[in-house]
Formats: sequence, structure tokens, C-alpha cells
Amino acid sequence: MLKKSLLVTIMVLASFSYFQPKAGAYYECSSTYGCVDVYLKYNEAQWKSSKSIYLNKGQSFKYEFETEKRSVFHVSFGVYRSSDSKQVGPTLYAVGGGGNDYGYGTAPSSAYYYLLVGCKGGHDKRCEGGGDITKY
Repeated sequence: MLKKSLLVTIMVLASFSYFQPKAGAYYECSSTYGCVDVYLKYNEAQWKSSKSIYLNKGQSFKYEFETEKRSVFHVSFGVYRSSDSKQVGPTLYAVGGGGNDYGYGTAPSSAYYYLLVGCKGGHDKRCEGGGDITKY
């Protein structure tokens, strides 16, 4: 009985720490759940892209990005078709220091798409934050 109680207690405590949301702007998703994400780490990269997600022609999607408090500059972001790197929809901007922005779009063709983010438009590395594309 004591072993079962101890096992249940450990499982409960582990589940609390395992299922806690990520701190700040970033959370993980996957194409299994209809989204892909990208995280830009401070002082590591000027540009970064998410993995690709398949969207059918006419399918709606939401794309968003949020900077962390220590992010010095804005982050520009947009959605691109993987096959030809053509941008679909406008470039958006999440201001530095905890800002966010989001937009909606419609896939112009059945294809794979990804989110491309750039710190200060790709001219600096002092940005941090996360974003995603979600099937809508």
C-alpha cells in the first residue's frame, strides 16, 4: 500500500511540473496539432524559420509572434510557401520588450508553408521570442 501511495504521489508531482506552460511568449506546438512554431533566441540568430506545415488551397491560418521582455528590437515575421519562398500575406512586426502581433491569411495553393522571423528585420541578434502558424 505504501509503495502504491508513493508511486501515485510521484506521478502527481511529476505531472504538475511536466504540464506547466512555458514561461513568457514561447510555447511548443507541432503539425500534429495543426501548428508549427519557431523560437528566436537572444544573441544567436538574425533570421530563423519554423518547420513547414501543409495547408490546402483556401485554408485559413493564423500567424503570430511575441517578443520576450529582454528583446531589444522588434521582430518582423511573415508566412512563406516552401516550394518557391514566395511570401503570402503581409509582413508583421512584434515590438521589442514584450510586444506581439498576429495576422490571418488564406493559403493560395495546396502546399507547405513556414514562418520566417527576423530580428530588427534581419539586422541584429538582440531579439528573443516565439511565434507560430496555426491552421484556423
